[in-house]
Amino acid sequence: MTMTGKRHDFRVDYRAGFDGDGRLTAVDIALASRCGYSADLSGAINDRAMFHADNAYCLPAARIVTNRMKTNTVSNTAFRGFGGPQGMLAIERVLDHMAWTLGVDPLDLRKRNLYGPGAI
Repeated sequence: MTMTGKRHDFRVDYRAGFDGDGRLTAVDIALASRCGYSADLSGAINDRAMFHADNAYCLPAARIVTNRMKTNTVSNTAFRGFGGPQGMLAIERVLDHMAWTLGVDPLDLRKRNLYGPGAI
């Protein structure tokens, strides 16, 4: 197991702007993934993490970037989610932080930010 590739682990740094009602107004997300000693499928995995970083939420203004980190570890590779779960987890953490800051129910806050008619 120590010699086989794993799922890419990500570090997520973010800044978010939101109004008093708990609606996102802007988000800046930086994803850094540990790719290992070779590129393998890291390019596509990181791209997909970016494409899924909105999950189901409307982001009126967004900047999402990835940093693909070459390390002295095994080459990480693709798994069933192919980067999607890592990207979605990032925005879920943003929303958890917002709910905690505003003192509101996290589920209610998530519902306020879903894509839908008149979302932007």
